[in-house]
Amino acid sequence: MRLRLSSVHSMACLIVVIAGCGGGDGLDRQPVSGTVTFDGAPLKEGQIQFFPAANAKDAIATGATITGGSYSIPRDIGPIPGTYSVQITASGGEQAPPEGSDGMPGTGPKHDKELLPAKYNAKTTLTAEVKAGATNTIDFPLTSK
Repeated sequence: MRLRLSSVHSMACLIVVIAGCGGGDGLDRQPVSGTVTFDGAPLKEGQIQFFPAANAKDAIATGATITGGSYSIPRDIGPIPGTYSVQITASGGEQAPPEGSDGMPGTGPKHDKELLPAKYNAKTTLTAEVKAGATNTIDFPLTSK
């Protein structure tokens, strides 16, 4: 009887531990995927970030890496349904050192050069609507103009 009670107790503890490891945060997260093109060609690599609208309750920012023009945010870290501001960045090479510096170490940090216009990142005009139970394939055809 004692062994049987111990087994039942152990099994109950195991179930609690497994249930607690699901990583669920109780939010109605949705998977989101799509393509990003720039002047008609797939964006080779970059980052996409979804930031909740100012009045979004419980929403948190999320994002993904863009590779070969595609991105995918799985459900477990996906956004909840709602409206999002979207920022897309793609960098390549280093920007020139600041004016007045001689490019020597200690004259200021070098930053990767942003390849996309500011209207897609720092001053984004992009938005997306994430819907519950939908496929949420959201494509972004970007242009240099």
